[in-house]
Amino acid sequence: MTHEELLAKINAELATDYADAGGNFPVGLNALRAVVELHKPIEGTPYCEGCDLLRRYYPCPTVQAIRKELND
Repeated sequence: MTHEELLAKINAELATDYADAGGNFPVGLNALRAVVELHKPIEGTPYCEGCDLLRRYYPCPTVQAIRKELND
């Protein structure tokens, strides 16, 4: 699953009618999306932007764990 596909899967969940009467989505989905946006591949390199100081390859352990829980 590419980074864009992972974001699309989360966005699909956010597009459901889970919002409350005020239009607020569950905090967990918004937090998950923020983490996935941070942990993206650095263009032109094999590394994760969120783990850049650690020089972790993309998909990093964070993205791997999210994918596993989303049953990728």
